[in-house]
Amino acid sequence: VVGIYGGEVKPSDFNDMSATLITELQELLTVGINVDKYHLHLTVKLVAVICDAPARSNVKYIVGHNGIAGCDKCQVLGTRMGGRMTFPNGEHDLRSDVTFRCRSQSIHHRGRSSFENLPVDMIKCFPCEPMHMIYLGVTKKLISLRKELAIKRLNRMDQSIIASINDALDLCRQHTTCDFQRKCRSLYGVSVWKATECRLFLLYLGPVVLQNRLPLSMYRNFQSLSLSIYLLSHPKFHSIFANSVRVYINNFLLGYERCYGTEHLIYNVHSLKHIADDVMEHGTLESFSAFSFESYMRKIRRSVHCGFAAAKQAAQRYAEEVHFQSILNQDEADN
Repeated sequence: VVGIYGGEVKPSDFNDMSATLITELQELLTVGINVDKYHLHLTVKLVAVICDAPARSNVKYIVGHNGIAGCDKCQVLGTRMGGRMTFPNGEHDLRSDVTFRCRSQSIHHRGRSSFENLPVDMIKCFPCEPMHMIYLGVTKKLISLRKELAIKRLNRMDQSIIASINDALDLCRQHTTCDFQRKCRSLYGVSVWKATECRLFLLYLGPVVLQNRLPLSMYRNFQSLSLSIYLLSHPKFHSIFANSVRVYINNFLLGYERCYGTEHLIYNVHSLKHIADDVMEHGTLESFSAFSFESYMRKIRRSVHCGFAAAKQAAQRYAEEVHFQSILNQDEADN
């Protein structure tokens, strides 16, 4: 834990809140760290800033994901359809650190981020975060669309298909091992699914329980996404099959548009087009996901016992933990 913000609302200005952090990062990135005891000089590099789409918008001072120029990876222009901002399929000019800093697409920017004072790539250093984008975003969206089609009896979907899938999930729940943090609940409660449930469904259960239940076009569309995310999550395959994954994801996006309509090509779905580039830059999806940070948030929340001075409580509990751990480490070294 480097710092904890506490307040009744989210900070209104990121630059003000992060001034001390940016100053320290400037020194670390340019000077490095000297360890006099071992006569070492360590070079520090800021590899990635991991945050979901709304947080990236605030940190980089760019328009949100509902803006016309909301994609932070390419210069596609969105169209509002059915009360949501959609981004068309196709090839679009990619953003770069140079085009970002020179404001080549002015409507994409809301101001100047303090991160621009650092020697970092303002595009590559801010990857699309897979936990929120893929699992909580795209996977939930797919399930919700199928439920909606079943209720309306469209595209050869009806309620009996959803019931059959739920029965299959019930059977899977009885045999899901403890390797998985959660077991998938009913599709009727997908709105409250956790990210681990969405990941379990997308990568493991979905390809099995949807087979011979969904219309073939929808099932093959789901397979394209499931295979793509599996390969990008694999410690060896993510780099070997990166080019193939780009083709699979492009096929998924085209099939998604045919199955569910152009009005559902929202930000999260569009951003899949850029996820392979982030994997090539940073490694597997797990290496830049927010799972570990979100899990640690539970520990921080448990350290707060009342609403008064919540940030101070969390900071003090963490300081105590670090202090006691250092004592234990010293005792082990002495023994």
